[in-house]
Amino acid sequence: TLNYSDVFYSFFTNNDSICHDKAKFHYLVYVYSGEMLLKENGKEISVRSGQCIFIRRDHRVNFTKRTVGEEPFKSLSLVFRRNFLRKYYQSFQFVNQLNKIKTLKSSVVELPETPGLESLFLSIEPYFETEQEPTSELIDLKMQEGVLSLLAIDKAFFPTLFDFTEPWKIDILDFLNENYMYELTMEEIASYT
Repeated sequence: TLNYSDVFYSFFTNNDSICHDKAKFHYLVYVYSGEMLLKENGKEISVRSGQCIFIRRDHRVNFTKRTVGEEPFKSLSLVFRRNFLRKYYQSFQFVNQLNKIKTLKSSVVELPETPGLESLFLSIEPYFETEQEPTSELIDLKMQEGVLSLLAIDKAFFPTLFDFTEPWKIDILDFLNENYMYELTMEEIASYT
């Protein structure tokens, strides 16, 4: 995995796979090749070459990145952290009108193919294929482009991305009973309580 600020490039071969258990931030993920499997509440989503998904923060989503046959796994992920979103939120006009829109219900959203998303990820990929690093200003513009691409798909991304309340809290005993097979760190358990 390579990264420039909050843009991550994942690439591996030889039937390797990697698994994550919790989305701490909002992610916008584009899969170039291979497969990403996501499991949430018994539902499984397969994301293949040319597909893009949005993963909401603070939700327990199990995702596995893996090769498919001879095809390596290759993806780009934009990580939308709160500090970036807070800063960018202040640049929006007509915020009061957008705040009336309801937030997304699902923690994993399969996105349609759009020119905005396609051009965004095609413009970032060359920086991970060469030695030339993008400037921090360019990365910031790409992150903003990612937000605008999501808003062009559905205005419900606005209250989802720009929700600055604390992460949801759960009944820790029920949670531990349901997830006893996972090796959770004390920090992960604390973040849920």
